[in-house]
This record gives sequence, structure tokens and C-alpha cells, in this order.
Amino acid sequence: MSRSRTEEAEAYERLVGASKSYGSTETGDRLVDPFTPSMSFTAWEYLKVAVNTLWLFPLRLFLIVLPTVVMGCLVCLFSILFLRFDENNPQPLMGWRKCLLQTIGRKVDRLFLLGFGFHWIKTKGRMADTRESPILLVAPHSSMLDMFIIGLYQVPTYVSRLENRGVPLFGTLITRALNTIYVSREEDDSRQRAMEEIKRRANSGGQWPKVLIFPEGTTTNTKRLLTFKKGSFTLNLPVQAAVIKFKNRINPMVWGDNGHSLIASLFLTLCQFHNSLEVEFLPVYYPSEEEKADAVLFAENVRQQVSSATGIPTTDCSFEDLLLGRSAKKLGIPFSSGLTGYSKARRELGVGLDEMKKHLKRFAAMDSNKDGLVCEEDMAGFLQVPIDPSFHSFFSSFKQTSSSVSFSNYLHGLLGPTQTLLEDEYFMKKMFESFDADGDGVLSGDEVPKLPAPFKANKKDQLDFEDFKLLMSENLELVLLFRHCHSQSDAWAGVDTPPLMVPALQ
Repeated sequence: MSRSRTEEAEAYERLVGASKSYGSTETGDRLVDPFTPSMSFTAWEYLKVAVNTLWLFPLRLFLIVLPTVVMGCLVCLFSILFLRFDENNPQPLMGWRKCLLQTIGRKVDRLFLLGFGFHWIKTKGRMADTRESPILLVAPHSSMLDMFIIGLYQVPTYVSRLENRGVPLFGTLITRALNTIYVSREEDDSRQRAMEEIKRRANSGGQWPKVLIFPEGTTTNTKRLLTFKKGSFTLNLPVQAAVIKFKNRINPMVWGDNGHSLIASLFLTLCQFHNSLEVEFLPVYYPSEEEKADAVLFAENVRQQVSSATGIPTTDCSFEDLLLGRSAKKLGIPFSSGLTGYSKARRELGVGLDEMKKHLKRFAAMDSNKDGLVCEEDMAGFLQVPIDPSFHSFFSSFKQTSSSVSFSNYLHGLLGPTQTLLEDEYFMKKMFESFDADGDGVLSGDEVPKLPAPFKANKKDQLDFEDFKLLMSENLELVLLFRHCHSQSDAWAGVDTPPLMVPALQ
């Protein structure tokens, strides 16, 4: 049954109201960048680095660090000597091999960390027995030294990204001795196989060492706790969190993807005479029945446990925000521009990483001065439309900081209302009719929208209604702009064919 004119108008007004109230999520300009580490050296500290470079750095590197690396490789080599390795069905080290790795290996590990200036290490709490908690979570994950620090207490089974498999020594000899579980973060099948292997080892009754997992999925600057990946929490097993705290005023070992290089991080750590370190093992967390049924809830509650113990606030950012930040840099805008609070944005907007990257590319094209913010003139120039009251209403609908829009503002302000509008047949037909001058139900000739250059070109000479909807789904700014041209008029109540949105579009 078709709707009456009044019902249609009321339905449209509800759409307008809903889209105006959308955008209650945390905005990108309010997010603290959790990835980029910062170091602020005083003149005295620069002088100490310069002096220590002359004597302390070579002393530690050649007399302690490099020799212990060689010793570690020898321990791994002897622990797997004459041992048949089955990649498809790995088995834990037993007997003297296990004793060699866990006893001698840990002592070599301690000497290695001594070379980096960790003269003494404070420990709070205790590492639970493997049979009590087979999974150990480390968060925040802030340094490439984290795995060696945990190795002081037990040499664990590591879960590592697949790219590390090709690293010399680490990717062959050492990972065979440690039976590392590799996972590709981009492949669902790889993640599933990794989860099955973790479950097999976790249920071995203590034959395997603990499985070490970094639930954030990447390193951070420790200012915020990223959203935990739910994978390890789907196993419904007790987990224990360990917190590694570097306590100097300057902690160069804290390394992130968008800061100083890993080489610089290790060099400055070696040049610092003493590095203060504390490791805290939190109580084992046993999931409730509700948490067993909801891995996301389980992961979030463990994250809150870590946050309470450390005082580090949580954030809606996740590993995907790092990927968006990288994309932003490639597009010539600041890394922080790509941060959206991905986990919350995906939950509320229902779009994934690829879709967000597509919109980030459009946003970067609008940003004329490449500062990560788009002003009204930027967006009007991109759309090739005049700044009139309708456009001002359109631009004002984005949640703003001052007179500019961040990418997160743009994403929420665009996707929130247009997802609703695209699904409303009445609204889309009215938009289609505004282009269909002769009323024949097909756009042809001059009726076909001649989209501005930034938009995807239309390859068809004629558009029916379904073609038009597909085209508009790829150019959401036009849908939102059209709505604002008519949201304050009575056109929807008594005019069959409202006036065209913007003359420049035809």
C-alpha cells in the first residue's frame, strides 16, 4: 500500500531529525594519538647521549648484547639439535631440551637485558602456573624488548605476525626452538588456524609453556590502551595480564610505528646508563558465563582490569586506526588525521576499513592545505558548488571543531544520515525526479548528472532509478547536500517535482 502525501512528508521529517541528531561518537579531534611516541631531551641529556655514545654504547653492544645474541642462538640450536620438526604438527620441547631452553635461556635473556641498562627489575605479583592460566597477555605493548622481559620469568610460546617469519635467525632458528605461532592479520583463515593452535597448546595440561599474546596487536606510546582484539578471548580460558612499566623520565625503548625508528630506539636505550623497569602480574581473570558467550565483553573487561591497575585510560582506537594513519600520511595529511576510534566507528556506522580508507582519500582531496582539517571553502571547492545558505546548512551538519571539520567529523556526519536516506525509497525517488526533467523515468542527455571532477565518472549515457541510486551511493555528499536544500522548505508537502539541488550538478 502506498503512503499518503502527509505520511511521506512526516517520514521524511523523521529522517531529517534523525540525521541531525546523529554524531554522538567520540570525535577524531578529541582522540589522543596512542601510536606516536615522543621524547623531549634537555641540553644536559643530549650531552649525556653524546658522551655515552663514545664509551657506553660500544661497551654494551660488543661486550654484552652481541655476545648474548650469539649465546641465545646457541641455546636454541642445542635445544632442537637432532630433533625432527613437523611444521604441521609441532610438539613441545621435553626433558633436557626444555630444561636447557627454560633455565640457560632465561639466564642469557637476563644478561641481554643487562646490556640495555636494566640493572635491576622490580616484580609485583606472580606469574600464574601454566595449568592455571595458559594465556599471558601483555598490555600496553610498547617496546620490542617486551618479549625478552617476559622471557625472564618463562620462555613462552610467541604469537607473531607472519612477516616476522622471514627475519634472519629470528624467523628460522629461534622460532623453531620456541615453536612460534604465526598469523596473518589480513587473512581470516590464518587467524582461525592460529586460534586452533593456541587452543591445542592451552589445553595440553602444562606440556606447552604459556602462550604470550599482545592483545592490542601493535606497539603504542602507553598513553592509551587500544581496543583488545577478541581472538584469544574466544577460547573461554582464564587469562593473566602482565604490565611492563618503563619508569625513566625519558624511555627511548618505547617505540611506535609513527615515531623514531627502531634502530634509534635501541641506540638511545643503549646510551642511557640506567633504565628503570617494573613488571606487574595481575590476578588471573576467570571469564563468567556471560563473558564466555561474548568475547568482546570478555576482552573489554580484561582491558578495564589493566586500565585500573595502571591508570592508563582506554581509547576507541585500535590497530585499524594505525592503518588509517599510515594511509593519511601517504595522502599527504598528518598521521593523526586518520584516527577515528575505529572500533566504535565501525560499530556505530557499520563500515569496515576499506570503506573508511575510500572516504579518507576523498577527505584528503578536499584538504587544500594538508593540515588534516577541511574548511567550508575546501569542501565547496571540492564539490564545485557555491557557498549559499543550503550549502552552509550542509557544512554545519558536520560536528565541527572551530570552523573546520576533521576526518572523524566528516565520516560520522556523512555516513550517519546518508545510510538512512539511501534506504528511503521516497527520498531517493524525489531526488531522482529532480533530475528527470521530462518525467520519463530515465535520465538521458542533459538530465544525467555531470558530476564534478572529484567524483567517480558515470560511464552510462542513460540512468534508470537503480543506476541513479548506485551512483549516489558512491557520492554521498550529493545525497546529504540535496537533503539540506529541501529540509527547511515545504516542497515535500505539495510539490511533485522539487527544484534542482544545485544548478552546477546538471
